[in-house]
Amino acid sequence: MSVDGSLISDATRRQLLDGGEFIIDPPKHVAAIWGKAQDVAWQQGESLLLVGPTGVGKGGVLQQVALRRMGILTGDLLGYPVQADPERLTVYLAMDRPAQITRSFKRMVLDDHRAPLRERLRVWKGALPFDLVKHPEQLAEFVLEIGALAGRPVGSVFVDSIKDLASKLSTDETGGAINRAFSLVLAADIELAASHHQRKATAENKKPTKVDDVFGSTWITAGAGSVILLWGEPGDTTIELSHLKPAAEPLGPFEIEHDHDHGITTRPERADPWSVLQAATNGGVTVADATNAIYGTKHEKKHTVAVRRKLDRYVKEQYAVKTEPSEKFTEARYRPTPSQLTVDASANGRSGGVPRLRSQGTAENTRSQTPASIGNTPRTPPVTPSPYVVGGGVRSREDEYDDDIDTLPATTHGAVR
Repeated sequence: MSVDGSLISDATRRQLLDGGEFIIDPPKHVAAIWGKAQDVAWQQGESLLLVGPTGVGKGGVLQQVALRRMGILTGDLLGYPVQADPERLTVYLAMDRPAQITRSFKRMVLDDHRAPLRERLRVWKGALPFDLVKHPEQLAEFVLEIGALAGRPVGSVFVDSIKDLASKLSTDETGGAINRAFSLVLAADIELAASHHQRKATAENKKPTKVDDVFGSTWITAGAGSVILLWGEPGDTTIELSHLKPAAEPLGPFEIEHDHDHGITTRPERADPWSVLQAATNGGVTVADATNAIYGTKHEKKHTVAVRRKLDRYVKEQYAVKTEPSEKFTEARYRPTPSQLTVDASANGRSGGVPRLRSQGTAENTRSQTPASIGNTPRTPPVTPSPYVVGGGVRSREDEYDDDIDTLPATTHGAVR
């Protein structure tokens, strides 16, 4: 409630829209804060939850996203861009072991970053100064007040972690309060991401990797736009990432690697469905071929499902052609449409050679070339195939904050015959 007693306060005023604005004006495609087109890890206007067992690097990934929102780190994270918002303030609620959060952040920045960090970031250390369960509306008011004290509008809030917001997370009262608090923050045009824990493994459920396995009331995940799971053992350098609740197309599952010394998380070099499809020209590629090329022969059923979904999406969007099983081929096969195939003229199919990918001169040539970067409806065909680009990010100096830096190497994968 506002100071004058009205129910519409500064924290809730943005929730009131006219009918045309609400129904006609919303964007037709998912607006990604972290991601591109339909491959979205974090969607604008909806919360992101990074969940997983203790010690798998949830906080480190959350901090890498936060630093990119501030423009301190640049470049893709795990192969997906993060939309920078340096003009607005970032608020980080360091409630779960603040000293450890300090050490983790310290690995990722340079001494030269003191000035922009002072300008773009505010950190709340320890417990919140109010009872969120009793007063969920105060989270948005609290964040807006931090922005007012800093003299800058707040653009993003990072909650580290949900278990420190309230006790008795399993009750619907607490889950509903957290859901309402997050919703009011989002309604104030402030993006929100948080880390949280999975339930502990049991004899009956040795790998709790479903959205229902997230600890606490179902209302915690019900209100989230995206829930991403990091799975592994505490301290592991290689962790599995999977999308429990996607905002659009699910990401992964795929492996990520933590550099614990430098606080950098990358995705190992590996083929993806688009690069495998581009290389498969003689008769096309089956789902099994593509899955083996990407995940190896000892993959899980979910990997096959993910690859099939992606290849079928390329067919739907007219980037690929699907040939159904026949006497010649016992399995359905996929190949790129002629307009999407990029090969060297010296090695085209007419001369009997296997078409091969053009060499990728620079990282600039590999950006935004997959169908996902163009949107749901095909417009301009990709100029070059898109090999996977490792996404670790690049630290920027103070005079480079506005640069679009991307110097990471690309890997072109050979043809699948």
